[in-house]
Amino acid sequence: MKCHIMSDLGLLSHKYQTMAELARRLRRNVLLIKRFYYNIHLPEKEQDISKSRIEFQEIVEFLADVIPLREEDIWPTKWLDDPPLPNDLVEQLKKIHGLDKSQYVKRLRNLEERLQNIEPMKERDIFLLEEIAYAASVDANTVFRKLMRWA
Repeated sequence: MKCHIMSDLGLLSHKYQTMAELARRLRRNVLLIKRFYYNIHLPEKEQDISKSRIEFQEIVEFLADVIPLREEDIWPTKWLDDPPLPNDLVEQLKKIHGLDKSQYVKRLRNLEERLQNIEPMKERDIFLLEEIAYAASVDANTVFRKLMRWA
């Protein structure tokens, strides 16, 4: 029994580390993108901003593809092996946008296009990016609370 608890604790610890790293990376990417689009002095390299934009472009494309679908089993093949976000996070965003799913997907597609073409963003685009990063932080905090209950 004790060995089983330790393996569960190890799995939770690993999941927390993974989720916390994802949340940190997404928050940093949002910050870089906001600085770029608001023309705020950038100490970061142009390639860092480009990498952030490309990573979010992939995430936004992924969400636009899978949010309308009911189950992970019917996701497009390109997302099955290595999705850019964990399924828990996708499910959380689905719940948040349960009533406006089609409008949310449309806004994601518009954001994807702006990110791809390096077009000026709108406030709602920034809000979408922040919402994704916030949802990742919430997921990491949820896993952390579970981890602390086990510890």
